[in-house]
Amino acid sequence: MKHATIFCNNKGAITMNLLPSNKPAARHIDMRKHFCRQHVELGNITTPFKKTADMLADFLGKQTPKPTHERHCNNTFGNQTLGPALGKIQHVVQ
Repeated sequence: MKHATIFCNNKGAITMNLLPSNKPAARHIDMRKHFCRQHVELGNITTPFKKTADMLADFLGKQTPKPTHERHCNNTFGNQTLGPALGKIQHVVQ
């Protein structure tokens, strides 16, 4: 199996992946749901910490500050600035 890196901005989730979850706060989690923790123990997955401002997926599902949103949008989709006005094409269509 190939090695995967899953960036995480939740230190509690990272801790639960690295340590056995025998804590009272984690007892509500069904053992079948510990897929990620099992693969971290096997060395197939690593879950390094990444600041929320640097999480690429956040700009797609959360409200982020404009500079952060623009940075992630440009890195993901490229520069989306508009080209020259389409005056000639509009003239032909009319």
